[in-house]
Amino acid sequence: MTNNDDKKLEKMIFDFCEKDTEVPPYVDKAVRDGLDRCKKKHSKPSKAFSLKRVAIILICFGLLATGGVFAINYIVSLFTNSTPGIESAVENGFVHNIDMDFVYDNDIGIKVDNIVLSTNTLDISFVYDCPGYDDISKINIYEYTISDENGNLIAKVSDPKIDESSIANDFVNSEENLTKDNYYSNSILFTSNEFPKSENLYFSISKVLINNEDKDFYKGGNWEFEITLNGKLNSELTNKTSLNNNEYIKTVDSYLNETTFVVDLELTEKFDKYIMFEPESILLKDDKNNVYYYDTYKLSDNKLHLEYYYGKYNLSGILTLFIKVSEDETISLILN
Repeated sequence: MTNNDDKKLEKMIFDFCEKDTEVPPYVDKAVRDGLDRCKKKHSKPSKAFSLKRVAIILICFGLLATGGVFAINYIVSLFTNSTPGIESAVENGFVHNIDMDFVYDNDIGIKVDNIVLSTNTLDISFVYDCPGYDDISKINIYEYTISDENGNLIAKVSDPKIDESSIANDFVNSEENLTKDNYYSNSILFTSNEFPKSENLYFSISKVLINNEDKDFYKGGNWEFEITLNGKLNSELTNKTSLNNNEYIKTVDSYLNETTFVVDLELTEKFDKYIMFEPESILLKDDKNNVYYYDTYKLSDNKLHLEYYYGKYNLSGILTLFIKVSEDETISLILN
């Protein structure tokens, strides 16, 4: 199969995706992105490689033909900011799909299309329509507040910093936009010690940041809207209980939700912070001997806070935490 044949085949497939209303709009992007990644790794496609590309495409459409449309979510993220825990939550249906129209001001439309909300993670996917602007490479909301029906201030962001009065204690704004049908989309990932069980979220956006190849500029406006969450998708915590006592461990508390695994423990003596910087000093293993490394940690004297961006759909069964407390000694903590 020649490169021209490849291009013709790809064009036929993408044309089909765009014209067939039964296929979700993100399917053609998934195939295109996958092929683009493969092309970067294979500067001179071989015949075998071309056949592999065809096989991958046929498998994708085989899923569609057998009713497995939503299985495509496994390879297509709904969020530009995501984690393995969030992805597994989406794959298992733990995602709020928001059906709303764009809210417009100053020729800019903004809406929300997907949300994942667990006890400590909030990922929001925004979509933008910018009919009055050309050559946009990126657009983000810049100054805004998010609250709920009980008056809880989920997030207040400006400059862009998060206000201390926010329930969210940190956020990550996506560095990229996805584009589809002249729309732009990206997501903002918030974290908190504990988000409330909200039924409605209220958005008040007063400024957006627009980027093109030449410059950044801000656009003020008034974008306000309310969305209703699916009441059946309330986040639940599973406490993981320690099965053993160790002379080094004073207390341990851990829980697992849909997106995250958290461990708080206190040792009877101070941690060696230099040992803690070594990647192999703290390992989490499941009963299938899969190894997980912590994503964030906080260390204070003899107290340690660990967060793993894997949720209850990733982690199952008995978990064992291995901690190197000195150069010649590692302790283990079994959690179930």
